[in-house]
Amino acid sequence: DLVYVVARDSTAWALDSDNGRIAWQLTGVPSSGNFAGGASPAVSGEYVIFPLPSGEVLATYPMGGIPRWSTVVTGDRLGNAATLVRDISGDPVIVGNRVYIGNFGGRTVAMNLSDGTRIWTAAEGALSPVWSAGNAVFFINDINELVRLDAATGEPVWRAPLPTFTNDERTRRQRS
Repeated sequence: DLVYVVARDSTAWALDSDNGRIAWQLTGVPSSGNFAGGASPAVSGEYVIFPLPSGEVLATYPMGGIPRWSTVVTGDRLGNAATLVRDISGDPVIVGNRVYIGNFGGRTVAMNLSDGTRIWTAAEGALSPVWSAGNAVFFINDINELVRLDAATGEPVWRAPLPTFTNDERTRRQRS
């Protein structure tokens, strides 16, 4: 009967769903630069995974917020100015005993749900939640490509560039 949220000031909240009262809260590492919005927590059994704007990932027990483990998703894509934003940009995805999560700067990781140990780190930022299917993990990366990684190793299998917005004045005039 709790609702879990992450505030942009790196505070994790558990609110009573009946009356909105604060059941508990935890404060993570503050962040100097992050998105206006952000990633949402993920819940599975006895785990709540909070993605904080600083890049910290905090796992707690659902009832009481006692921390289980924490880690930081760090790393960036060289030569990309967006890497200054370390924010977790995709909701954590829990599949079995794994947690997949990516940051805006250029890293996606797979972690062990029970203790937060890193299984692999890919040099690809995930701008949205990953999609796990069989032995693959799919997501849109930080440079606008659809990427497929091997779920066991985090190695890229393929990538496909996606179209980007173009400001074509002729197209706009033709619609008028």
